[in-house]
Amino acid sequence: MLLRSRIIIGLELLIALYILLANPFPFPSLLALLFIALISWRLNRKSIINLGLNLREGFLMTVSIAFLLSVAYVLLEALVLKQLLNLFDLEVDLQSFEKLEGDLPNTLLTIGFSWIVISSLEEIVYRTYLIGRFVDLFGNGIWSKVLAIIIPAVVFGMGHLYQGVGGVIQETLYALLIGIIFVRYKNHFWMVYLIHGFSNTWFLLLEYFGISY
Repeated sequence: MLLRSRIIIGLELLIALYILLANPFPFPSLLALLFIALISWRLNRKSIINLGLNLREGFLMTVSIAFLLSVAYVLLEALVLKQLLNLFDLEVDLQSFEKLEGDLPNTLLTIGFSWIVISSLEEIVYRTYLIGRFVDLFGNGIWSKVLAIIIPAVVFGMGHLYQGVGGVIQETLYALLIGIIFVRYKNHFWMVYLIHGFSNTWFLLLEYFGISY
């Protein structure tokens, strides 16, 4: 029964990864994966508590930690990661965001869309669903969790090919860090969702002010 269960999970994950990697438009892929995740959770009787979707005690502390971690990540990206990418002539193509400079209404709409749609969908799909199912497949050991973090992170990075090779590397490293935080905080969806939302907000505001780092 265990082998049969793992085969089913493996097939489910192969379908999920194929959808994410084969579809050049990430938003429809995320919606498709959300649908698959909901079916999977329903069939496996997963509750919002063991998925980490419940509002835990100390939510204000969660918001504070997420805020500080997002600031730390932006500084790490600006002061370390960008410099390393520049050493190897790997630029991050952000031309699609340049139109936000000086455009406050569009910037605010993009920030709102990021919080309501992008951050929530990506964290549900890449962290809550994929990491959770890879742990179900590989087991709960330390190396199993390492693989469960790495595989979705690589796929997440590949979803940013429109930002060039530098963008893929940058987003893969981001996904690795946030995956570690997700597992470290016992599959705490709200922690990684808030970090993602805050990080995107800082980036979009910098684009609005025309600050390139």
